[in-house]
Amino acid sequence: MYKRRMSNGAFLGVWCSLAAVFATLAITMEVLGNSQSYRTFFDTYLGRGDPYVVGAEGSDKWDTDYYGQTYSQSDTASGNADAYAAAKATSERIEDEGIVLLKNKDSALPLVPHSSVTMLGKGSADPVYSVSRYESSLTKNFITPKKGLIDAGFRVNESADAFFSSQVESTPRFRPVADEYEQSAFFIGEVSVEDFDFSFDAADTGLVFISRPGAIGMDLSTDLKRDSLTPGSIAEINQSLRAKAESLSFAEGQHQLELTQAEKDMIDFSTTKFHKTVVVINSAAPMELDSIENDSSIDAVLWVGMPGQNGFSSLGKVLSGAVNPSGKTPDIYPADFTLDPTFANFGINGANRYQNLDDGAMDSGIHGAESHFVHFEEGIYTGYRYYETAALSKGKSWYEDAVVYPFGYGLSYTSFSKSMEKHWQSQGSVYVEVTVKNTGEKSGKEVVQLYCEPPYLGGIEKSARTLVAWDKTSLLAPGESESVILSFRLEDVASYDYRSAKSWVLEEGDYRIGVQENSHEISLDSNHQKLVTSIHLDEKRLLPKKSDDRAITGNLFDDVSNLFVDDEDALRPRNFSRADFDATFPLPATEGECDASLVSFDEQTIAARLHQHVYESSSETEYGPTVNAATGMVASALRGANYNDTAFDWLLNQLTDEDYRNAESVICNNAYAIVGIRSIGLSDADIREGAQGLFSRALYENVCLYPCQTVLAATFNLDLAEEMGHSIGEEALSLRYRAVGWYGPKLNVHRSPFSGSYGDSYSEDPLVCGLMGMALTSASVKKGLIPFLRNFSLQDQESFRYAHLCIWANEQAIRELYLRPFELVVKNAKTSISYMGLAGARHERDIASSLGVMTSVQYLGATWSGGNKNLLSELLRKQWGFEGAITTDDNRVNYMNPMQALLAGTDMEFTRPQIKDRTIRDTSNPIVRNAIRRAIKNIVYLSVNSNAMQFVAPGSKVYYSLSPWRAWFYVGEVIFILSSIASIAWIVLRMRRVKKESELIEN
Repeated sequence: MYKRRMSNGAFLGVWCSLAAVFATLAITMEVLGNSQSYRTFFDTYLGRGDPYVVGAEGSDKWDTDYYGQTYSQSDTASGNADAYAAAKATSERIEDEGIVLLKNKDSALPLVPHSSVTMLGKGSADPVYSVSRYESSLTKNFITPKKGLIDAGFRVNESADAFFSSQVESTPRFRPVADEYEQSAFFIGEVSVEDFDFSFDAADTGLVFISRPGAIGMDLSTDLKRDSLTPGSIAEINQSLRAKAESLSFAEGQHQLELTQAEKDMIDFSTTKFHKTVVVINSAAPMELDSIENDSSIDAVLWVGMPGQNGFSSLGKVLSGAVNPSGKTPDIYPADFTLDPTFANFGINGANRYQNLDDGAMDSGIHGAESHFVHFEEGIYTGYRYYETAALSKGKSWYEDAVVYPFGYGLSYTSFSKSMEKHWQSQGSVYVEVTVKNTGEKSGKEVVQLYCEPPYLGGIEKSARTLVAWDKTSLLAPGESESVILSFRLEDVASYDYRSAKSWVLEEGDYRIGVQENSHEISLDSNHQKLVTSIHLDEKRLLPKKSDDRAITGNLFDDVSNLFVDDEDALRPRNFSRADFDATFPLPATEGECDASLVSFDEQTIAARLHQHVYESSSETEYGPTVNAATGMVASALRGANYNDTAFDWLLNQLTDEDYRNAESVICNNAYAIVGIRSIGLSDADIREGAQGLFSRALYENVCLYPCQTVLAATFNLDLAEEMGHSIGEEALSLRYRAVGWYGPKLNVHRSPFSGSYGDSYSEDPLVCGLMGMALTSASVKKGLIPFLRNFSLQDQESFRYAHLCIWANEQAIRELYLRPFELVVKNAKTSISYMGLAGARHERDIASSLGVMTSVQYLGATWSGGNKNLLSELLRKQWGFEGAITTDDNRVNYMNPMQALLAGTDMEFTRPQIKDRTIRDTSNPIVRNAIRRAIKNIVYLSVNSNAMQFVAPGSKVYYSLSPWRAWFYVGEVIFILSSIASIAWIVLRMRRVKKESELIEN
């Protein structure tokens, strides 16, 4: 059969195009493979080559195992099996002590050994293990509720388990889409009792699972009826009859943290069908549990939080009595969240959105120039601070109606008595000795809590209860006693007066100190006497600086505080005051408060404040840094050096003009990575993320998913926080691509229970957040893993976080609550590190454990947190003395301006080269160069005091072998070059043949 030959025009069109494509691909691979920004990106996500050390002369026999590494570094992506096993054991111990027994009617728990249980609810088959659901690809390794019960010796109703497992896919649950409210779907997703189809025995215990997920980038619904009308929810309704039925069942104003009708029906099913009913709360956030607590047919309630990969083993042990629960609530449980002072100002649906902005003057966010806001109108009165203070005027019956479980509440299978042995003051601190005795019949642990009630004189706002110290006993056998000494500095109960004194103040009067069972109940001794004492101050004391502050700064956030007024104003939010809680109770933002062109204070409107940042590039008074000096210093020689050691100058003087011109490759390319600088011997390094473990969005390895941070807080056990830090540090050392940094502990105080990232942080109490963070941070740094403390400053709401989300609060609340955990860690967390002199002698030195801080994507007032000089340079560095590197959070929008961040004190930009063009401008300008030098110094200081120096002697350099992806790039590049050459050759041959054929035809 005759085959027609392609025409010359068509032939040239096809093969010239192919040659161009092959050439373009070859050039693209060459550019990407040799671009530092893209090299770092691909190394982070696809894996870098193996590290090797070019040692300093004579260092080959030096002991450079700085961290006493227990487990060998894995050469595969599966991780070290022994490190993984040890981490899981730590994880389980945390959940053992983090489970809170909320109710135990007539000692219904523990259950009879080897008895039968019927698990009810979708959550029994599809529980929530973590906030961010990083575990989705690894659940095969997790302990399910069923396995946890069977391992504890219980017989599980297989018929019910099979039924609920079969219902998971057909019952839609909350489906958050990060940063996209309209695309998210808001459902609870419980199976209706009418659909139950399984056999059971009435003698079983009904184990009812109530689950609530969390989400990064999206909050829980404050109004399900409203939020089930988003396009994302409608899409689910159109695909699922169950989603449609659930949406129709939502009552007006029903929110995501109260029981749905399906859940209530399921509990009723259990109480009528089974011998006992135990409710398991699988949620990081508190829920409205008033109906459960007051229902006499419900025998017990257990809170398990988000238990990580093997926490359901702990559930089985607690139910069987193998573990006596000792957890305490890290947050208060109100009866009605809609009556909480924070409820009116939490804008998941975008209601709190500024109108009449000058769009052209704003750098864009994720939704362009759109800007949202949150008013922290409640001031210092969040959580138990509000309820305990309001109870003084509203009375006992009001409190009993308003609060289901106080902060610090938790039952045990045994009982304890307490006695205050003595109390004293010394050098500005208060000490209280308490003896705890186990008066019950089972071994157990008890948390001893110490609270202070400062005098309220009607001016500076004061909480009626403030947790000032706590301790947890060891495991006490029946009849055994243990004494604990609790202490706190008197200056730590000072209040911040931002109105007049502009400093910390201890007012005159009596400071009552009480040992308590929880935030509400004062402990009694065997004679039924309250364990209280008091300290009297005869006169007012002003504290311009605390004893551990490095500098006096005074007010730093007037540009935030001054938005609030004391009297009713249609355009401004009002301060909440205990002088009259009813009249000043926080209200939703008015229409006027949303008008950015009208809301004005200090002679400037909100619209004017949210302007594009402009930077002067000229400098006549500042000298630029030394460059191109040949000092011979390398970064590894500075491990253990004091932050102000002049050796850092010798190192940094070697930076070249090219280093400064290319600064954005180092400063603006730090998503999950530290970028190396060859001229000073700084090597690349990996950073991982996840408050529950070393997860990242690439390179999933066999690493442990620990219980959420709220569970860790519920243990009230700092030794366990330290153990987790040690464990996760060992995991970091043993990974194939060793993790040097960790976007891990989140120190933000819980404000609203509807925050999607609730479980990533600890508690509503800043002391709990701070001390837990201190213990965990110090232990992980001891193993060389550097946590970046998240998210400086006031991160609470996840919704619209990238839409110029402005957080407004007064400076008292900012300092006393929201920044206090960071202050505690920065000032007090210490770690002893091992380093080596040039002659090979080993030394030890204490350094601050807080070597890394991550800022927030939100604004503080009208200034982005990552570019707020008062926050970062004046408070964090100058006043608190922070020595380390500051990084932004995920930088994906234009308002997170790298020049603004750099000049404000930020050192690293969490961004990727393919997201947007990142620019450090004017790199020849002295001011900019000095800022770049400072940033590089902080990155070096962090790196040399991390596990990046493990097995690296001073004076040595770390290099990496060819990355696997680069090898494939080179292979691909060669293939595309050869293909392009072959295509061109084929074109030439074809055209010659055609020409020859034409000549023959003509002849």
